[in-house]
Amino acid sequence: GHDARLAGHDGGLGEQLQRLETLTSNCVELSRAVDELREEVARIRAGADSTAARLGKQDAALEQLRSELGKSSERLTEQLTKGKRGEAGAAASAATSTTGLEHFQQALRSQEERLQQHAEALRRLEAAALEARSSAATGPGIAGT
Repeated sequence: GHDARLAGHDGGLGEQLQRLETLTSNCVELSRAVDELREEVARIRAGADSTAARLGKQDAALEQLRSELGKSSERLTEQLTKGKRGEAGAAASAATSTTGLEHFQQALRSQEERLQQHAEALRRLEAAALEARSSAATGPGIAGT
């Protein structure tokens, strides 16, 4: 009877050891998972930082474009004023005025082309900035990637 009791006691000890081993390996796995999560969070933070830096550069580029557009429209206004003066002078001297007008129209066309190029670049930059902002807002999911 005494031996059976010892054996039963021993069996209980074996079960406890087994449970302890399982718990230990679970803890090791959890610890590994926590480390992976920490790395993932660090990666996401780094991604957000680089997105913020990109956005800063894009904002600066947008500002530069806006200022160039402002200058372009000032030049256009100047040329329009000169052109109107040229038209007013056309009655006095048709030959010179026609040449001046042609030059003016050509300058006007090239200014318009430049303005269109600026506007197109501005639209592209704004679209890229919007896209970067929305991807920064949602960010890669922790489970994803």
